[in-house]
Amino acid sequence: MSADFSLRRHGAHVPMTGAQVSTYNTEHMLAYLVALGAIVMGVIGLLVGFDVISNGAEGDVTGGSHFWNGVVWLLPAISAALLSMALHRTDHHLTRSQASPDGAHEGMWQGEHWTAWLVAAGAVAMGVIGILVGFNVIGPGVDMFDGVLWGFASVGAAVLTNTLHAVRHHQIASDEDYIVGIVDERISVAGRADRPR
Repeated sequence: MSADFSLRRHGAHVPMTGAQVSTYNTEHMLAYLVALGAIVMGVIGLLVGFDVISNGAEGDVTGGSHFWNGVVWLLPAISAALLSMALHRTDHHLTRSQASPDGAHEGMWQGEHWTAWLVAAGAVAMGVIGILVGFNVIGPGVDMFDGVLWGFASVGAAVLTNTLHAVRHHQIASDEDYIVGIVDERISVAGRADRPR
């Protein structure tokens, strides 16, 4: 499916670059994949937590009760859900219109956006570490709560990703500019279609 995206910058109608549209599409599709991961981990967490399926954990809480096994799965699931939300809010790639002539807003937009991606990678890494540590796959001698701490760190990083990925406030075009841009595009498309060939 192809789309013709454009924006208004400094009062001029400027076509979107292929990279901007590609980034939008990539983030949008990743949002669905990450959401699917969140659902899978959440279901596993609930099934393990309610002892419907077993990880083979027996004993007291520090050794890994079913409840804490479920928590080790659910914390990365929450983190993935938050990352999916951040990735699904990608309209900032299609409505960019920085009106600051010195480029300050453009720089802040780029900086926050790429920092969000770095923090998101950290959230994923901490979620994976949390599961591996929580089930004693890595770090022998650790207990379930070490995995829980990694899981909470992953959730915190996912919340921070949402904060940084919400970069639209640096796109300071007014609603009127956005509407005029859409109308200009429709008129230019209609004008091209009406021309004799």
